[in-house]
Amino acid sequence: MILLFMVIKQLESKFSWIQGEDILYMHGKLKVDECQTMIKYFNNVNSEAKVLLVSNRPCSEGINLRAPTNPF
Repeated sequence: MILLFMVIKQLESKFSWIQGEDILYMHGKLKVDECQTMIKYFNNVNSEAKVLLVSNRPCSEGINLRAPTNPF
């Protein structure tokens, strides 16, 4: 989790990206409907989201991304 926060800070610093717009972060404390909303936003072709960071315990459901470019 600390590593993801460091990644977020680097993305904000280097690219001037904004968490919640350009950077999406899914963690285990989100409700299922919040996760689904975030995934729909990320999958939307008109979305400004550039990266979706996911902790190892996001929500309690599986994650289906339409076209991830660099999953790791």
